[in-house]
Parts: sequence; C-alpha cells; structure tokens
Amino acid sequence: MLTVHFDAAGISDPVKATGQLLKLMGDWLRCYNTAITAVWVREAGGSKGEHVHILLSVPPPIVRSFARMQRGWFKKIGAAWRQGVYKSRPIGGSHTLAFNYSSKSLYQQALTGALHYLLKGADERARSAHCISKRADGGELRGKRCSTTENIGRTARLRADSLK
Repeated sequence: MLTVHFDAAGISDPVKATGQLLKLMGDWLRCYNTAITAVWVREAGGSKGEHVHILLSVPPPIVRSFARMQRGWFKKIGAAWRQGVYKSRPIGGSHTLAFNYSSKSLYQQALTGALHYLLKGADERARSAHCISKRADGGELRGKRCSTTENIGRTARLRADSLK
C-alpha cells in the first residue's frame, strides 16, 4: 500500500500525477511479465492536504527491486522527495504473508482492514452492502476520486462474469 501526499510533494495536479505514477509502475511490472493490479482512492484532509492511497499487488520476488524504483518514479512525476511525502508498506507488515499458507487468515484480515480504510469515504449504502466499518469524510476534491486498473475494472469484471 502506497500513500502519496501531493501538497507536501509540491504536486499541483494530483490526478495527472496519480495516472503517471500508475503508468510508471505498470510499465516496470510488465518488464517482469506482471500486469499492474491496483485500486486507488484520493482524499483531501485539513492537516494532510490532498493525498492518494494505492493498494497494489507486487510479486514477492520483485518487491525489493520495486522498492528501489519508487524514488525515481516519484521524481519523474515532479514530486519532491522528503520525509512524510511518500509512504510504502506491505499489507500485514510482511511481503510474504499473503503467500504463506499458515498465515493466510492473518493476511486476509490485514487486507480487509486496508480495503475498509480505502473505502471509508463510500456512501452509507455502499458501506452497508460491503460491511465496511470505517467512516470518514474524504474531503473536497476535483476530478476522479477513485478507480482501479483496467484488469480488475468494471469491463473486466463484466467480461469475466459472462464467461461463467
């Protein structure tokens, strides 16, 4: 899970920067024959300013390389690199937790918690339908607030459903 604080990074167009960052990560992942799979949510808060949370999948064998690439991607989107601007952390505290059979339930709990955090600004009906316990205002924003990568987006899900 990545969090980027746009105001602190000196980025004036967060929508464009989010798209650029996802493209850079996706291009790099394709070099490893892996499609980018991600969901993201933009928020605005009084003390935090505008920021984005990105939940994405990175295979364990390339996690360290991915982490090394992040600073370069950040510079390419025009962001200042300093403390408190960019936070990257594995779900459940470990990159291998999801792939360890004995800890799958712990990972599932951590992933559910992360998803609830990302979806805390959803409307009451959506939060109720998906049993989302957290509730918080996402602040005033212009432009797209949230989305997914194409491989898990609405069209991909409808296509998968039609094949069943």
